[in-house]
Amino acid sequence: RGGSGPLQRPRSRRGTRRGGRCPRVQGGYRVRAGSAAVGASRGGCLAVHFAAADRRGRAVAGVSPVTNWLALSEFSGSKDQEKAEQLSLANQAPKLAGCAVWLSIGNHDDRVSTDDAIDFIRAVVREAASKSNDPNLVIPVELVVAPTAGHTKIDQAHELRADALVKQD
Repeated sequence: RGGSGPLQRPRSRRGTRRGGRCPRVQGGYRVRAGSAAVGASRGGCLAVHFAAADRRGRAVAGVSPVTNWLALSEFSGSKDQEKAEQLSLANQAPKLAGCAVWLSIGNHDDRVSTDDAIDFIRAVVREAASKSNDPNLVIPVELVVAPTAGHTKIDQAHELRADALVKQD
């Protein structure tokens, strides 16, 4: 049965496709209020950019997301490094204050840079904290760093992501 967060299971199969799954969000969930953007690797970067651009978004989740395009080997030595720097997720932090952010990444992901993911999350937390005078403010930003082999998802990444999104109000 439905949860209390922005996502909840549909009560009826009417108006859905493929065995009752809502076509808007994978896993059979529908968006109640606002939206959640989700992606992995480059898709995780796009999900964050979407959440920053669309203020209806209440949550964003990324699994091993690209947070700094210059961390990718194909962009090192690029003539357009300034453009790539502009796409860094840290630049989106001011727009994400108040949005629930969940990220997971391997503890040594050299492909997309674990350090850049940590820097991005810290920037979002700093921005959210700077917009409030409440010293007890709970900022809905979570980063899960766990052991992986290279640029792969952490164990249970998708289940952890779904749980984090469902519990957001």
